[in-house]
Amino acid sequence: MPNYRYLEHTSDLYIEGSGASPGEAIESVAQGLFDSINVSVSGSVHEIEITESGSDTEDMIINLFTRVLAEMDAEGRQGIWLSVKNIDIE
Repeated sequence: MPNYRYLEHTSDLYIEGSGASPGEAIESVAQGLFDSINVSVSGSVHEIEITESGSDTEDMIINLFTRVLAEMDAEGRQGIWLSVKNIDIE
């Protein structure tokens, strides 16, 4: 069962994620994003490492997903999952 849900929004995709930690919640939102664009697994796995920061937690998360989408577009790849290795939230 997914740990995310789609919320009402008039013009954007609005996803709420949950998890036992902030990292798990971010991973849940990523899964909702990937599921919303009908990602299918095919071909070889391509792994990238992304480090992001922001002026606050919300800004960092926005920067992270902007970067993920940009990487997917630049590489012509579809995301399958996002794994948060480390998160520093103050």
